[in-house]
Amino acid sequence: DSLGMVFFGIISSFSAEGSEPAKFHLPTIKKYSVIDGLSQTTVYDIAQDNNGYIWLATQSGIDKFDGYTFTHFGPSRDLQKGLSSSLVHSLEIQPNTGDLWIGTINGLDVLRASDKIFESIELRNHQGELDKDIRTILVDQQDNVFVGTVKALYLQKSGQAGFVPISMPHQSNTIHDIISQKNQRLLVATSNGILSYDIQTGLWRDELLPGIEATAIKIDSAGYLWVGTAGQGVFRAETRGNSFLNVTNLAAKGGLSDIVVND
Repeated sequence: DSLGMVFFGIISSFSAEGSEPAKFHLPTIKKYSVIDGLSQTTVYDIAQDNNGYIWLATQSGIDKFDGYTFTHFGPSRDLQKGLSSSLVHSLEIQPNTGDLWIGTINGLDVLRASDKIFESIELRNHQGELDKDIRTILVDQQDNVFVGTVKALYLQKSGQAGFVPISMPHQSNTIHDIISQKNQRLLVATSNGILSYDIQTGLWRDELLPGIEATAIKIDSAGYLWVGTAGQGVFRAETRGNSFLNVTNLAAKGGLSDIVVND
């Protein structure tokens, strides 16, 4: 079992007396495991809901943490009371409603904040086939919901019900991660590099790292794009508008502890 322990740190305050320089105290770290009520030690994703509760995606369902105790939710014969599968890869809170979107290996679920009932959502590709292995979920600032699977990308537009598949240039792509860039464009980490998708025009463009399996993507506060990969470490690039410059690779030779980066 891989170590996916969850750590929560409480940052101690800075202190200064008279003219002495402020001293920074390292955070106190509390480790939670199954002994404390966590259902499983492998944690794939973490989300915080509108009420401050922490939700954890594990190989044994999802856990809700209130700061003191864990409440577990797993599969159930009554789908209104549980998940489609115990193995959960992705969690995403929909800010406007408080709904919790849950991506499992056997389908997409949503826990409605209004009535605390689970709902199983069908995804069907362009051929009408069910698509169940969910890897990532994004709710953008326009309240659109995007879902990436091992086969395709799906969209539920704001204010509408149901998901539609989005045509992609490489139909065999696994979607590992999605971020919104300037509210009009998605950057998508796939099994064939980083692609961009213009939400308004529906056009795709190859951006970075073709042929490399990109597993995680993030733009930091300084505007740098960071890409985690499955076997080639981390890449960093400068962002200039819709372009990326000066791509550098950070791997084991540069001090990275492992060349596989999942998030």
